[in-house]
Amino acid sequence: MSLRTEIAVVGAGPIGLRTAWNLARSGFDVSVFERGSEIGSPVRCAGLVSSRVLDIVGRGDYVLSRITSAKIVSPSGIMATIPSREGVFSIDRRAFDRFIAKKAADAGAEIFLRSPVKSIISSSLKVRDLEVRANYIIIAEGAEAVLSRKVGIVKKNLVLTGYEVLVTSDESNPSEVTVFLDQRLFPRFFGWAIPKGELLLVGGAGLLPGNALRSSVMEIAKRFGYRGVIGHYSGPIPMRPSLRVQRGNIFCVGDCAGQVKATTGGGIYMGLVFADALSEHIEEIHSGRSVRREYIYRRPREIREIILDYKLWRWYSSLPNDSYDRLVYFLNKNSDIIYRTVYDYHSTVLLHGMFAKGKIRIIKEVLLLLIALLNPFWR
Repeated sequence: MSLRTEIAVVGAGPIGLRTAWNLARSGFDVSVFERGSEIGSPVRCAGLVSSRVLDIVGRGDYVLSRITSAKIVSPSGIMATIPSREGVFSIDRRAFDRFIAKKAADAGAEIFLRSPVKSIISSSLKVRDLEVRANYIIIAEGAEAVLSRKVGIVKKNLVLTGYEVLVTSDESNPSEVTVFLDQRLFPRFFGWAIPKGELLLVGGAGLLPGNALRSSVMEIAKRFGYRGVIGHYSGPIPMRPSLRVQRGNIFCVGDCAGQVKATTGGGIYMGLVFADALSEHIEEIHSGRSVRREYIYRRPREIREIILDYKLWRWYSSLPNDSYDRLVYFLNKNSDIIYRTVYDYHSTVLLHGMFAKGKIRIIKEVLLLLIALLNPFWR
């Protein structure tokens, strides 16, 4: 059997669906192929987004609560509480994905579930026993990037493992996120606790085997007096951005291209921004215009940001626990550094971390960060 379509999208996560939605609205014949049996499952995201995400896709009943503050906890228990300057929201990821899926379907995109793509050769996709021919192929498969590597676009990415548990708890603040910095529990990353309505999502990531990571997450959950586990989730988190994202008529977008904020592992906002850039790119190519550069260069600010975020992560994830203690103490005394940082553009912390109110504020860890960022050989 065979199928002919103008646009074939591999993956029905929010980034693939956003791209499908854009192109279907522009009049393209769009087919989305999802290996799972339902949209939004399995959940592989903490589900914390800014108001910019809501502005891109539209507001819906997927929003659970507004986050008004973040508490950062050091290894020795030093705390810094930072109020939120801009809109940050905890969302239901399943409902969020399905919200975008409905938008894409209403625009005319056709979504095929239980349809894993086995291979891609030129303009042809092998989907189960179906051969699909497409003018343009968009790979939005997530962090595994299996097809992205097979077609020769993306090299093997640096990936961390994330693990989360959804628990019942009587000791959580419904409007506050907690971040745990501890190299013992979460080497090279951090742990988190995010309110989800009446429940609490506790998670973490790092360079740990699965069982050890689970133990670290449950240790954090105990601090909130959890009473029971509702569900648990795990998945990869890509850290290193790829500057090569296309080959001929095949494009990669989202997590498989490393389009994430490596400082937090969040990929929704950056993925949506680059999905819009890719949609514009394909529309111009289809109209016969000469397009020389890859689509990511349509968003220069975001390219710079994901590269800087990767360097920021390389810096803070290499700090020992005593440096985490000093850093959180510093933030506790200078909370406006994080307060004034733009949520989706974490590199703005550099400016606020050094200069404010006419004074220079710096500690050893910030100095090391600046040296690392200014060194062109530090990758």
